[in-house]
Amino acid sequence: MKKGLLSFITFLLFTYSIAQQRPVPDCGPPIPALILLDPVNQQVCPGGNVTFIAAAGSSGGLWWSMSTDNGLTWEYTIPNSTATPFRWNGGPDSLTLFNVTPEMNGYLVRGEYASPCGPTTNTDPAILSVGPVNISINGQPANTSACKFSSADFLVTATGSSPAYQWQQSIDGGITFVHLTGKTNSKLTLDSVTLDMSTYQYRCIVSSNCSSPDTSLPAVLTVRNESTAILTQPVSQNLCSSDTAVLSVVATGNNLSYQWQDYYTVDIGDATDATLRLPYQDGRHSYRCKITSTCKTIYSNTATLQYTILPELVPAREQTVCNGQQIYIHAINNEQTSNPVLQWQVSTDSGITYSNIPNENSHYIAVTGSPSTNRNMYRCRITNSCFDDFSNIHTVYNIHIPSAITQHPQNMGVCAGSKVVFNTEAASGLSFSDFQWQVSTNNGANFTNVNNALGKILTLQAVTTSMNNYQYRCLVYGCGDTAYSDPAVLSVFSSPSLVDDTTVNVTCDTCTADLASIYNTTGFTNTYWNTTNPSSAAPGKYYIQAFNAQGCSDSAFIYVNVIDADTIRACDGAALRIVCSIPGTSYQWEWDHWGPGYFSSMSEQLSGTNEPVLFLSGIFLSVRLIRCRVDGTLFSNIIYVKPTAYWNGSVDSNWSNPLNWSCGQVPGSGVEVIIPEGIQRIPLVNIDASCKKLFARKNAGIIIQPGVHIKIGQ
Repeated sequence: MKKGLLSFITFLLFTYSIAQQRPVPDCGPPIPALILLDPVNQQVCPGGNVTFIAAAGSSGGLWWSMSTDNGLTWEYTIPNSTATPFRWNGGPDSLTLFNVTPEMNGYLVRGEYASPCGPTTNTDPAILSVGPVNISINGQPANTSACKFSSADFLVTATGSSPAYQWQQSIDGGITFVHLTGKTNSKLTLDSVTLDMSTYQYRCIVSSNCSSPDTSLPAVLTVRNESTAILTQPVSQNLCSSDTAVLSVVATGNNLSYQWQDYYTVDIGDATDATLRLPYQDGRHSYRCKITSTCKTIYSNTATLQYTILPELVPAREQTVCNGQQIYIHAINNEQTSNPVLQWQVSTDSGITYSNIPNENSHYIAVTGSPSTNRNMYRCRITNSCFDDFSNIHTVYNIHIPSAITQHPQNMGVCAGSKVVFNTEAASGLSFSDFQWQVSTNNGANFTNVNNALGKILTLQAVTTSMNNYQYRCLVYGCGDTAYSDPAVLSVFSSPSLVDDTTVNVTCDTCTADLASIYNTTGFTNTYWNTTNPSSAAPGKYYIQAFNAQGCSDSAFIYVNVIDADTIRACDGAALRIVCSIPGTSYQWEWDHWGPGYFSSMSEQLSGTNEPVLFLSGIFLSVRLIRCRVDGTLFSNIIYVKPTAYWNGSVDSNWSNPLNWSCGQVPGSGVEVIIPEGIQRIPLVNIDASCKKLFARKNAGIIIQPGVHIKIGQ
């Protein structure tokens, strides 16, 4: 029956499309209708009307159906209903049920859409719920207390169909209640309650279209008028740096809590009592207390702590001093001690009695060594608001230590540019500053002090030939006399000169250079090369070192480089444009595979082989040497084509990162690699790699992790 109905509807759709001048779909593979909107569950009171809505795209028809047995069977004839016409543009489509009965509770409704080119598609079913569901309050509003001018909330909860709420207020102890306008939610909020609202009662009427209303129990509002006040404020204090500060506050109120804050109103952790105890804090600090009650937050006055710093006494010392030598004796280390009054005293009888020293009221006293100060004892009386006592006792001994040189500096002969160290020794008991080195630049006629040359050792950095025959001696101060060491002569020998590093150019990778002819080594005692055959040096880096009769040496590097004038370095696979260097009327480009000879037949990667300009669409490893034959007899210079990758390290040090290479790709086995000079990031080879050749310019290099290999050449 259903299939016959579908066939009939399809015929009607076809006829309708003709009438509307719509083309009959040219159906391909079956495509079901696309559901755009499923009907949703609906709840309604008995005798009411209810509407279900659905929509679909690419649809060819719609049938509404209803199930009375939880979806086991579906009926297309639905009594007491009407449906909107099917919409070609995708809906929405609707089904309205009139005068629903309680027996229809739990019925299912769905839409069935037909596709012009495929099977029908069902929407999800929607459930019809028919009341009544009795309204029942399951959560009564509770009595509430609030502070004056704050808000108060009451809440009721209920079950049932679409409950509606209406709050009421009683100002006469619950005898009469009146509606509160606009208070129609399950939660009642009263803004800024006042004292005269205390004892007001509030209840809620919950109603529904399908059942009789239910009224909650009344809840009482209590409005508090608490008095929160500070009875005793914290007091500013002047303290000694050894004291513990105690700040207290006394307040009255309900449920008081305390939080002490510093000058910048930052809470102090764990300072939540009425009393705050603090050890000495460097500098001047201010504090206040934040006091919170149930209804109010207030702040105490700010109290400031001002400290008087106790003196930090210098430990007792015994000092020896030569005649005429001056020393300084200090009483305290922390000279920022608050406003101390100082008076130095001296004892000349081993500490039995002390007497004030006139005008000595500073943190220190200067004592000059003499027989009259031998064994004197010094102390300072220190007085401020927190301290009144004496410093530690300092004893001065006057001594005489003769100057005696026990080791004289030795003559030195060195090459120019070398470091020289002279050394002397003297009798014990001398300090670093008791030695002063001197120099003579006129064969010992006059000596002058060497700047900053104290102590037993004199070090000269990088001496020059102008310092040849200079004499050096050490002046040694004892307690009461002075001694001079024997002068030591400095002989500075000239070093041989190989001038500067040299570069030699050769025309090919296999060509050699005669290194022995580059430098004239006549007159040198010894000459060393880092190669056994300097007359046939291949491209690379070489080293020479030459010595004269005094053992002084000089060195230089020789770089044998391949001339790049006719060498083209480009990225592997790059397009090249090569111009013939010789003018003529006919041209023939030729190429060589490194050995078998030149060929005039070029591969498909070359164009313009009979023109003065050759276009190479991509470097490939087999083409290395290219030349141009002009007018049949003349040849241009040989052009070396070398796939080359330059390291730039623009991202990181990873060799295998393409972004670190000039060509944007990691070099392969046929590519020459050049590490330029001055690159900050040194390439790190962390996986096996390969290249044709590897050139590390001056001061450049690579790092290869252990267990990793780089294959060079093939």
